[in-house]
Amino acid sequence: MNKKGPIVLIDDDQDDLHLLIEIFAEFNLPNEIHLFKSAESLLAFLRKPGVDPFLIISDINMPVTNGFRLRDQILADPGIDSKTIPYIFFTTSTTLRVSSNGSGAPFQGIFKKPTRHSEWKETLMSIVRYWTLSMPPDEYEF
Repeated sequence: MNKKGPIVLIDDDQDDLHLLIEIFAEFNLPNEIHLFKSAESLLAFLRKPGVDPFLIISDINMPVTNGFRLRDQILADPGIDSKTIPYIFFTTSTTLRVSSNGSGAPFQGIFKKPTRHSEWKETLMSIVRYWTLSMPPDEYEF
């Protein structure tokens, strides 16, 4: 996990992307922020040499390729999967039935998009803070 790498956000909703841009600008993080509206554009980015993101924060409900399917594609690509990028869902979906539509592929959390700006900010900062403080698996000593 590259804590200095970019934070990648994928969401097909223009209003949500705008809000994400606004919130991450307020955080003033050292990480670059990259926004994507489609799975295809995100996968092309992740396959580029030298690209090693810190986090992927993904919506679930997107046209063509939903968030679960996108996660499956990332795991199936050894060049991307070897980067061990934490994959977080940030979505309006709230039912277990929706969350269990994936193939069972591992992800690191599902967070519901709140209704208020301040709650969005609090939730997203909590996600970033958690992953900033966590130790990547290659640093564990047993």
